[in-house]
Amino acid sequence: MTDSLVLTFAEVELLLRIRQPELTSLRDVLGLPETNDVTAAAGLASLMARGLCTHTAGKVVPSKEVVAIVAGLSTADRATRVLGWVGEQMIRATLLTGPEIHIGLFAAELGQFDVAPLDRTVPLADQIGRFLDSCLGSAAGTALVQTVTAAGKVSIAVATDSSGTWFQSDSERDPDTASPSTRDDVVARVAELVAGEAAGAR
Repeated sequence: MTDSLVLTFAEVELLLRIRQPELTSLRDVLGLPETNDVTAAAGLASLMARGLCTHTAGKVVPSKEVVAIVAGLSTADRATRVLGWVGEQMIRATLLTGPEIHIGLFAAELGQFDVAPLDRTVPLADQIGRFLDSCLGSAAGTALVQTVTAAGKVSIAVATDSSGTWFQSDSERDPDTASPSTRDDVVARVAELVAGEAAGAR
């Protein structure tokens, strides 16, 4: 997958049904609404209308882009959720990683997702660090980073005050305390999480 592609939640639901994800909680991680066979059928109809699936010799044949997304959804062994605000706009994304796949699903309006490949030449922790900079770099703000694997989930809440001081609260270490921190310490902790070095994320 080389380009981004916008998908509706119904289309994503269909792709999750084509090949069951290794992360069984992925629907909840993505925040998908309750769905049924009608939803999946609507997703298929939409993909065919857009030319992303075709009907050939009695079979539904997905495009290369759709095949790549199915591979990402089904084989990812870690989902990293990021949430924050840039001005008045809430940014929410799920970054899926595994041995062969690095893709991001960025929540858009009306139940849509902008699906895009992640730059594998840049460490994921650095990409998340840039996201935190966009949310916290110029004013007081808050953001959340959460990793989810088959073993469980670990979350860190990050905040900055009006003086630019960073704070973090870690669900694995001390969930009830927001301790003074630095950007470098936060990114280092994120690197541990996305590398699977946290106990709850192994």
